[in-house]
Amino acid sequence: AYAAAKARQVLGEMPEHIDIRCSGNIIKNVKGVLVPNSGGMKGVGAAAVLGVVGGNADLGLEVLSCVTEEHIRETEKKLKEGFFSCRLQENVANLYIVATATAGEHTASVTIVNRHTTIAEMTKDGKKLTFSQGMRRTGKVLVWGMGLQLPLVDLYRKYRSYKTYVDGQELFWDRAWDDMGQDEHFEVCCKEQAVWKMVTACIMILGVILGSSELLLARQQLPPNRGELTVKEFSENYNYYADIMCRAAGELPPESSLLDGSGQYRSDTEHTVVVRILDYETPRWEYRTQNGILTEASFEIQVRTEEPVSNYKEPMMYGILALGGAWEGASVWNRSMDGLLERVEKIGYGDYSFTSCGVRVTCRMEYDGEKIPEYEKDALWLWDDDGQPHDFHIRFVMETAE
Repeated sequence: AYAAAKARQVLGEMPEHIDIRCSGNIIKNVKGVLVPNSGGMKGVGAAAVLGVVGGNADLGLEVLSCVTEEHIRETEKKLKEGFFSCRLQENVANLYIVATATAGEHTASVTIVNRHTTIAEMTKDGKKLTFSQGMRRTGKVLVWGMGLQLPLVDLYRKYRSYKTYVDGQELFWDRAWDDMGQDEHFEVCCKEQAVWKMVTACIMILGVILGSSELLLARQQLPPNRGELTVKEFSENYNYYADIMCRAAGELPPESSLLDGSGQYRSDTEHTVVVRILDYETPRWEYRTQNGILTEASFEIQVRTEEPVSNYKEPMMYGILALGGAWEGASVWNRSMDGLLERVEKIGYGDYSFTSCGVRVTCRMEYDGEKIPEYEKDALWLWDDDGQPHDFHIRFVMETAE
């Protein structure tokens, strides 16, 4: 619904047709989900057409909150008229949606990848890059591909760019945004550049890289607290990585996703509204200490639900980095955090255990009392569309290792 509403917004008029290309995971899961404020409709078609007819793209996940009965009737009519088409896109991320709106000779396309409101690409009628647009693309390589060479951010952005490339998706800097106004978006095309412009660009890029390196090499790759940690120091490290990872993805961490001084999640119901698509029970961290020094951190989740369930990757990832980054053997020079970051990035559904950077990690997951099947381990979420409640259990433990 959000992708379709955004496509109409970029197009600037009511489309004559909306085409959706999405991953099999999306098609499977949307079949059994009631579209919000739709009067009981289900499926990709209902969500997309209702998003076009009555959605407000500026509201993000609440895109359908302003839908009226008239919008519902119009949606039902357009579904019967063949206003909508849907195609399977293979070999893409689990969460992958492309909405293309067409009106006459004009088209607008919106691509969403990995997160429900993360727009990877928006285009309106193909246009070539100007020199200034080419310079902006180069800037995006420096920021999104190299993380401005900031320690840790640089490592994370390079890894994410590599994963994007091997998954066959378009890299961020091969998309252009907002060069001539809010509603103008362009597909990247090659354009010949004069030799002097290319030379100037190379000199500018080299100057930026060298200047950034000199200014930023002193920045800490590692968290604020090193060595043996108290629970409070662990929480500070956890929040440090949560902030870095969210900002690297272009977001700010919600207040309720950060830990307080006691090691539990903060409460900010007055200022934060969290929209949950999955069944997500906030973990309660348990700690073991010896003479005030943290030796073990863990949490356990056990839910019985008919809804999709999360794999709790983010709290696991931030916790592992918070404890592993404190290891005295980790440094900027030995790149010991590289392997740890690669391990946490691969967290999916299923059991895993490893020891790295002075941390011994063990995770056990069960679904209806059984281990997670191999083919489900890379799923976006776990869910059986049978209308029956299912049991999901996680036991996650981190211990300091010699």
